[in-house]
Amino acid sequence: MDESYLEWLIGLPGFGEEKARRVAERFPSFEQLRAATREGLSAVEGVTSADLETLIGLLSDGSGRDAPGELFLCPECGSFVGNAATTCPFCGVEFDASADSGLSEQIDDFVAEEDAPARMCLTCGAGMGLDAMKCGMCGRQYTSEELALLPGFQPSLDESSPFCPRCGGYLFSDETECAICGTAVTTAKPTIPTANAKGVVKDFLTRWQRIAQAVPALSETDRLQEELEHYDRLIEVDATLERAWVNRARILEKLGRPAEAADSLSKAADLNPTKDDEYRLEVQNILRSTADASALPARWQQPAATAAPKAVDTRLVEALSHYDSLLRADPSLIVAWRTKGEILDRLGRPDDARDCFERADRLERTEGRSLQAAVSGLRSSGLATSGPAGSGHVNGRVSGTRAGRTNGRTNGRTNGRVNGLAEGRVNGLTTGAVNGLTFGKGATNGLVNGNGFTNGRRGRYGPPRIPAQPHWSRSVVGIAAVVALMVIVPILASMLSPSPGGPSSIIRIDGDFSDWAPFPAYADSPTDQVQNPGVNLLDVKVATQNQNLFVNARVQGLLFQGSGSNETDSVFVFLDEDNNRNTGYPIGDLGADAMVEIYGWRDYRGLQHGVDSFRFNETGTPRSNDWRRFVSGGSADAAVNGQQLEFRTTAADPAKTRILVYAADNLGDRDAADGSVVPSRPTVVLGQQTVAPDVVAGPSVAFLRVTMSPMGGSPRLAALNVTRLGTSTDAVDLSLYRDDGSGALDAADPFLSNVSMTGTGASLPMNEVVASPEVLWVQARWANLTPTSTFGLSVAGIVSNGTVSFQPPETGLVYLGAAPTNLRVDGAFGDWRGRPYGQDILGDVTNRTGAPEYDANVDLVATAVDLGTNFTGYVRVDGRLLGGQDIPTTRSRTYPVAVDTDLDTVPDAVESLLGPNLTRDFNNDNVTDDRTNSDVDGDGIPDYPAGPDCWLNTTIPSWYPPPYAGRSVSRYICPIGLPPEEGVDVVYAYIDADNSSATGLRSDVQGRTYGFDYAIAVIGRNGAVNSSGLYAFVPARANPWNFVRSIDVALDAHRMEFSVNASALALTAGYQVVYFASDWRLGYDVALPDAAVARFPIAAQAATNAVINEVSPQPNPEWVELANPTATPISLNGWNLALNKGGKVTVIFTFTTQNLGAWGSGLEYLSVVLPKNSLPNGNVQLQLLQGTAVVDQTTYSPSVGSSQTWARFKDPITGRPMDT
Repeated sequence: MDESYLEWLIGLPGFGEEKARRVAERFPSFEQLRAATREGLSAVEGVTSADLETLIGLLSDGSGRDAPGELFLCPECGSFVGNAATTCPFCGVEFDASADSGLSEQIDDFVAEEDAPARMCLTCGAGMGLDAMKCGMCGRQYTSEELALLPGFQPSLDESSPFCPRCGGYLFSDETECAICGTAVTTAKPTIPTANAKGVVKDFLTRWQRIAQAVPALSETDRLQEELEHYDRLIEVDATLERAWVNRARILEKLGRPAEAADSLSKAADLNPTKDDEYRLEVQNILRSTADASALPARWQQPAATAAPKAVDTRLVEALSHYDSLLRADPSLIVAWRTKGEILDRLGRPDDARDCFERADRLERTEGRSLQAAVSGLRSSGLATSGPAGSGHVNGRVSGTRAGRTNGRTNGRTNGRVNGLAEGRVNGLTTGAVNGLTFGKGATNGLVNGNGFTNGRRGRYGPPRIPAQPHWSRSVVGIAAVVALMVIVPILASMLSPSPGGPSSIIRIDGDFSDWAPFPAYADSPTDQVQNPGVNLLDVKVATQNQNLFVNARVQGLLFQGSGSNETDSVFVFLDEDNNRNTGYPIGDLGADAMVEIYGWRDYRGLQHGVDSFRFNETGTPRSNDWRRFVSGGSADAAVNGQQLEFRTTAADPAKTRILVYAADNLGDRDAADGSVVPSRPTVVLGQQTVAPDVVAGPSVAFLRVTMSPMGGSPRLAALNVTRLGTSTDAVDLSLYRDDGSGALDAADPFLSNVSMTGTGASLPMNEVVASPEVLWVQARWANLTPTSTFGLSVAGIVSNGTVSFQPPETGLVYLGAAPTNLRVDGAFGDWRGRPYGQDILGDVTNRTGAPEYDANVDLVATAVDLGTNFTGYVRVDGRLLGGQDIPTTRSRTYPVAVDTDLDTVPDAVESLLGPNLTRDFNNDNVTDDRTNSDVDGDGIPDYPAGPDCWLNTTIPSWYPPPYAGRSVSRYICPIGLPPEEGVDVVYAYIDADNSSATGLRSDVQGRTYGFDYAIAVIGRNGAVNSSGLYAFVPARANPWNFVRSIDVALDAHRMEFSVNASALALTAGYQVVYFASDWRLGYDVALPDAAVARFPIAAQAATNAVINEVSPQPNPEWVELANPTATPISLNGWNLALNKGGKVTVIFTFTTQNLGAWGSGLEYLSVVLPKNSLPNGNVQLQLLQGTAVVDQTTYSPSVGSSQTWARFKDPITGRPMDT
């Protein structure tokens, strides 16, 4: 039965589904229904006289003869009506008396009227007047040629139009099936309707005749090329369309491009291996005419009987032996090591090549030599257009003073230093530091001179460098090596350059992005960065070839055109080569082993940009938050044009490398891609959030919300793997549902699967194709709950034909059954309910200059303190607690500087006019630096590294021209020890233990004076704690904080709790606490737990077991009433009532055969009379025990007087007792 016919019947007035099905069973087709008599129709069960009139009115023309097989639309309501119907059976509107009553002429007159919708706008679909050149709705202007091509209102829908009747996809000539949905295409052509036939719209034939006369027909080649472009666009949107690849191959064959046709069929075979043989035969038929077996894709090529050894260029082998000889003579030649690495890479020995590159990097860091040498052009490092030079002042040399940086200091002072700071001041708080973490002004995480820029370092700290010393003696062997290099370089350059006949790269780094068309795009949200369109990522593409990895990125604005003051923009690409999050630099959901930065800006010279590549130094620990562990290494080349850039780098296995693209400027605007990706595989971006309440008392709850968004295709998911968190070992059943769009778990959500979790992990099966964002719910159900145990769920991974990229999780722990009476630091926060807390203003973060700053991760919104045996604290932030910063660095602009060989601050251009050797004479005493025996400044102390002298000092002679004459110059030449550069967040709790500003660190906070005796510090990034501890104030020390002991810390996405034994703090009455949160830029927020005090809400929970409902402690006889609020009976055999006083448990009553009936049975309450004087009059805890498990407990007040009872709260709707 035709489903559309049944749907039409169901839609008739008065017809429901049941009646429509009975009619359809009696008359299975529209033709049979039209031929039915009135008696036959009335014989159908349920058909009334009104239904009969409706059917006859729709099917008859009023004369009893058959109507043509056509249906038309009512112009008023859009319902189907018969050919000769005079009124609409749905809305009652009257039609013209005859189908041939001049309708065509009326439409002609209508179209000819002024402003009548003679044409349709291609932009918004609105109607346009006959003479209109501009759309009145969207404002689009058309030329005369474009206007002639606009579609008009056609007299009928042409059934032969090239659109799929099922999905609406465009159908090109000679197609037998739709490329989108696979529906077979009929070749039968319906008859063209007559001029007077009643239709939907008018003027189709005449309008297309007019166009046909104006526009010449396309040639066969042009038509095929147009179809090819169509399929290329389809594949760019979704590269998993098998039929699109097949149809593309057939078009390529017709265009005489057999090799490309074979490649397309190979792609189709990859998508559907079951048709491998079919596609192989088709490829062989295509290639038979060319007799070119080399074009056969590798998957179908027969292996040679004996594979010939790979050809090796003997010139490369010979050059390698030369470099081996050079390095045996002088192992310190950095350039030689790099060039040897290039040769080994060309010889197919990547591991040996990487060792050479690392050796060169180590030499460069230890000896401080420049990378610019005679063969620097051999390695492909740079953009298609040259970028700025990275030169600048060295080691903090400042003209004429000693105020350069010394071992990481700023201007020789220790104020505000990291790892040993003093005298910092923020908002009146002075000298505040915890283990060297600044509480105020100064430098942290590598911010130098207050702006984070290091002269000559391109805005980031490089490895320690020692400037080249012109006076160093050179060995005869070294000179010979350089001469040999000069001879070999031209030969080697020609060998390393790609030969014209060699294999071509699939991507050319040339700024022309057309070669990226076949690769799928990984889209990024266009609204996640609105401040700077130049760093707002829109999409990313990735490709691989051999050891090469290619990346294309597109932004909303124009790259490197920032208009901000001294703005620079960067695009970082992080590579996780081993796909292991536990190694490398943690960023997003990967551990970056390498990183490429493409950077640039526009200044008076025009567009300036460059590219740097780095390797993560895993020496010591394989994983670290220290950004400075990225050291120069590897190679990369890039090109930039408008909105896009492309670059190439190398990786050990590019096809398995996980990639994260990150755009940023130096003003604080950042945009990471929505997820990390793996080349050629679709990705699911997965977010997860705990939605259960802090205390779960019921037997079931919607526990986890999982969001999934596709990137680069539509991956198919087969299972969701979850992990149990917390202390609970109770068996739990998990059910998986797909949200129906309501945003809540409800009965309408489709059920996918369920599984019982008895251990720490479970897998929930499903069969989902993620073509658009969707939400899943994980419901948890327990048969028994262990009170006060903690429980949590986390998605550990998925089973899919694609990959998964995890967003920062918002998961946490909850208490099962009930929260503990006393606070526990365990990551579950239900025990804070009912306790007071201080509220803080949202959005009040301040930067180190006192100006407002936006950083939700350190924006405190609630703080609390609880004092018992332990001193326990609570913090909540608006963003992610201890989220930190992924890229804790900024890049500054660099400009050309005058050459100064001897680094005496006088340019060579000036000194060369004053004397022949002054450009190589630091102290200008007419003895060149290479003849000073390692004492360049002539102070009698050998210079580093030959001796202990770290400072070179001189005064420019008075006969030099101004402004140089008489200038005092000092230069520091020893290694500079730089602290780690970690983008961490810090949370402090400063404690004034004796409420006296005369002791401790005197500080003013929000108009109040404190003397901080202790500080608790918690430091971390990516939601993890790196270090924490309790510190005591020690006066008269550069760093006034001394580590006392470790503390307990636990946190979820937004909240943190910590505790330390209160005896360590020596607190007195009136002690004060101030909370302080700070980011890596020293943006901070201050909050007081006693400001705007409120209380955490208490939510009474429905009980899941028997409860103590009422207690009568006096007078005798004393009694206790139990209640069963559940739907099942409870046997109390062996249960006990007991008193718990000071930890000592005393049983006062034992149940034997008593039972509690189910709620509503009339037996849900049970009262038991206790032995005389069993219950004290107050200040004791009464427990209901099943064995050793506490089923319920309550502490009744001593104010319960004679003839009064202590009763539990009841649900205001159901009346059932509740846990409180």
